[in-house]
Amino acid sequence: MDKTYDTVIYDGESYLIPELELLFLDKYMRQEATPREEGCDAILLLREYKLDINKINDYFERFVRKPNLDSYYKNRIGIYDRQIAKLNRLYSYAEDLLAEDNVPTTFENVSMMANIYIDRFRNQGAIVNGITVAVCPEKIEYIKKADGIEISDENKEEIRNLIVEDRLNTERKYSSIIKEINDSYQQIYSPAIKK
Repeated sequence: MDKTYDTVIYDGESYLIPELELLFLDKYMRQEATPREEGCDAILLLREYKLDINKINDYFERFVRKPNLDSYYKNRIGIYDRQIAKLNRLYSYAEDLLAEDNVPTTFENVSMMANIYIDRFRNQGAIVNGITVAVCPEKIEYIKKADGIEISDENKEEIRNLIVEDRLNTERKYSSIIKEINDSYQQIYSPAIKK
């Protein structure tokens, strides 16, 4: 903010205010839940003041898209290996849950309990016991191996595909937002074509 403010003098006093382009971007990214008929605060700012679309695009890239994608990539480094390890451990956790409830800990019961546990959180986009639910297979399939129980190779491939799709969806989301901003700008500032 210290590099993106304007100084306004009001009643003999100097005040620092965020540039309107930055204020627009903040309002656009946090739109009110019930916008007025004439539009949300961001669109009203756009209509009231001649904003610099290049500045808005630059601020979007610097303060929204880049930091969020950088954070996304930083948090996703190693997610595949962590996800596999956590899902493998989920089997033991599900086994413990069943044992606490005096339910037989058969392979089928434990597998079913692990899936029930993850399904509880599926629509919340949560991270549960280190498991990123958004990149978790619809059905976790465990297999017995000589050295223990782990998820199937098909699940591993599905997780890899889900991670790639999640990354692409995140990039698409930001591309869509900046397109909406540019479209709104064009609608307001481009002269209407008259016949």
